[in-house]
Amino acid sequence: MKKITIGIVTFDRIELLKRAVESVLVQSYKNFVIYIGNDNPKKKISFKELGIKKNNKIKIFNYKKNIGERGNLNNLLRKCKTDFFCWLGDDDYLHKDFFKILISQFKNNKRLVASYSNYSRAHLKLKQYSSKHIHFDQENFLLGFSSRELRLIGTFGLIKKKYLKKIGGINKTGKSFKNKGRITHHYPYCDILVPIMLSKYG
Repeated sequence: MKKITIGIVTFDRIELLKRAVESVLVQSYKNFVIYIGNDNPKKKISFKELGIKKNNKIKIFNYKKNIGERGNLNNLLRKCKTDFFCWLGDDDYLHKDFFKILISQFKNNKRLVASYSNYSRAHLKLKQYSSKHIHFDQENFLLGFSSRELRLIGTFGLIKKKYLKKIGGINKTGKSFKNKGRITHHYPYCDILVPIMLSKYG
């Protein structure tokens, strides 16, 4: 039973974060650790704020200075000590069998580098899910993904850590978006590059 690290990035959205953490804690697949990267140096996060007892499966990193979304994502990846890794945003939440279904795909396929789900929040609310899966080689994946026939979020999957390290984690994609002088999105669309770059390896 392979261990998984789930890296949750957050900035001042405690109620959403509580829901995200709870959706991981109730997973049917139990062999995981949760890393929470809090990028708001003015407001620390604690187990008390999360509304849960201290849990050895959860590590909270309260940064002393703001490192931005990309920095936060990559910092959690650097801290990962398991073979499998998954990023989540504080506004994400999962079906209870999310990791059970995704990790099962690696059992008989040694060339698989990442397993993704295309569940929407609407599916979750309706409690709809399916374990049906399709395996793609690089060419077919790139054709489907670039044409938008395949819909997925690049950071929202179960990925072999060694390949995430090979692609350098989350890469820069250009200048950040600003609104009235304030950065609203650091390195926009950087998550799209993750599965594209991973497809080189399997």
